[in-house]
Amino acid sequence: MHKILTTIVLLAWAMLAFSQNQTTTINFVFDKPTVESFMLSKSKIGSPKKIATISTLTDTSISFNDDFAPYMHALTPQRKTTKLFLRRGESLTVRLSGDQFSFDGVSADICTYLNREREARKNESTAFSADWLEAEQANYRDELKALKQAKLPQSFKELEKQRLLLSHNYNLINAPSMNDMFGDEKHALCDDYYAFLKRFEVKSAEVLNVPGWYTALRTIFHRMEQEGLIDATVDDYIYQHCEKIKQEQVREAYVISSLEFLLDHDYRDNIDAIGEWALQQVKTEGARVMCKEILDHFDPLKKKYASIAKGSVAANFEGYTPAGEKRQLSDFKGNVVLLDIWFLGCAPCKSEMPYLKKLEQELHDDDMVFITLSIDQKKEVEKWKAYVEEHQLCGVQLNTPQGFKASVAKDYMLRGVPRYIIINKDGTIHNAFSRRPSDPKLKKELEQLLKP
Repeated sequence: MHKILTTIVLLAWAMLAFSQNQTTTINFVFDKPTVESFMLSKSKIGSPKKIATISTLTDTSISFNDDFAPYMHALTPQRKTTKLFLRRGESLTVRLSGDQFSFDGVSADICTYLNREREARKNESTAFSADWLEAEQANYRDELKALKQAKLPQSFKELEKQRLLLSHNYNLINAPSMNDMFGDEKHALCDDYYAFLKRFEVKSAEVLNVPGWYTALRTIFHRMEQEGLIDATVDDYIYQHCEKIKQEQVREAYVISSLEFLLDHDYRDNIDAIGEWALQQVKTEGARVMCKEILDHFDPLKKKYASIAKGSVAANFEGYTPAGEKRQLSDFKGNVVLLDIWFLGCAPCKSEMPYLKKLEQELHDDDMVFITLSIDQKKEVEKWKAYVEEHQLCGVQLNTPQGFKASVAKDYMLRGVPRYIIINKDGTIHNAFSRRPSDPKLKKELEQLLKP
């Protein structure tokens, strides 16, 4: 429901000639295809979104009204990707003859351009080295040069320029963390790896027409915080992000999308203050109406999370150390506690562990306790013990074998992991929805609590 609300506003802001009432159609024509089906998805920064599985047994069409994105792609079982582009209200014919796609329609030339044979520079350097980074930057510059020289509509070229900008920066930021989580070989980053972020700017409202634009911008700004390019605190990070956006329409859209993100993923106790600030930032009437509608949806959440609101008594829970010793949260009263709830199958949980260890080292204090609570069950408990030993995890390592059925999951309204909760020295909750250790705002929040 919340996604629909924001979509309405963003469509109103869109700079391309998109009319919400127009139907957009893709016609698929098949001539002795070599595959029985393929997947059609929206090409969205962060993660593609599946639209449909297209059978090649007979010609077919698919139409869009509201749920539309200009960039899509077809993926065959052999992992061959074909990129599609069309504007709202257009009709595109996609022909599959054998294993080759071709296009007819107003945007056919654009589709052909997107699927052209690229002479990308081979990047055989060690991942994340200075040479590797320069090769990636060179490929990006080549893409911009090719786009500038292409005989295509200027409106598309401006949109594609913004897509390349966001995708390039997002991918450079995301690649190291993906390698840490899934790569077989770990590589250190070269000095000043993130220096490219010093040049990052949002100048065009066309950014709003790039699928996944908000995910990309939020990721970029978060990394800028980590690199000291944005000096944000736990309470004012949205404000600081918006100061980096000079384009008014994008700034308004970012404010509203941030409210929506808080509503869906990242509830905050200080939402009233954030909402008051947001209403001061958005100037257009439609944006103000949308702000108020989203803020109204926080009222049920305030009631839902009342038992874990700031100042509430933190529910006690128990867990067992790898050695089998029973410990309780109440054992640590008198200390500031950072509780990390996780399990072994959670890749983002494990990717945060190095940051958590670093945070423990930096905030080593007699009044600070780090509790890492695993909710692994049955056979996974032994694997958890081995993981703790292998990776030399610090702090208080506990496991509660009831998993998501444990009292701690119910009492703290656990919806997913990793989940970080800050508990005051007096045993009350300071923040039930705290930041991840990779976020520098968490360290600032803990430092404030540890001040004499």
